[in-house]
Amino acid sequence: MSDILGLGIDLVSLARFSRLLAAGREERLRRRVFSEREWPRKWGSKLSPGLLAKLSARFAVKEAAMKALGCGWGQGAYFHEFEVLPNPDGGVELVLHGNSRKLAREKGINRWFISISHERFYSVATALALRD
Repeated sequence: MSDILGLGIDLVSLARFSRLLAAGREERLRRRVFSEREWPRKWGSKLSPGLLAKLSARFAVKEAAMKALGCGWGQGAYFHEFEVLPNPDGGVELVLHGNSRKLAREKGINRWFISISHERFYSVATALALRD
């Protein structure tokens, strides 16, 4: 039986997220928030609606995971330490790095359940932190 150690949820407005990427900020966002595996160079910086939805959902996962971990951005956790990658089942998995990984270990978190969804205007994600 698993113990639930944290739960987080986040909602991202695609319009607001799109504005974050405007005015040449996509390279800064790519470096500070996403890993090369999350936003490969082959995708380029031209944001199609599908790419915008995918990136905003991954951003929502990072925010939700920070909430589940019990720390916010800059309070021991940083976006680039949360990596959201596709899994073989068609969903995504969360991989922690650096201080965020250390915090999760200290709290006994050794498993994550992630759920994402997006539609025309919003992306939403939940992160459930577990101890097996």
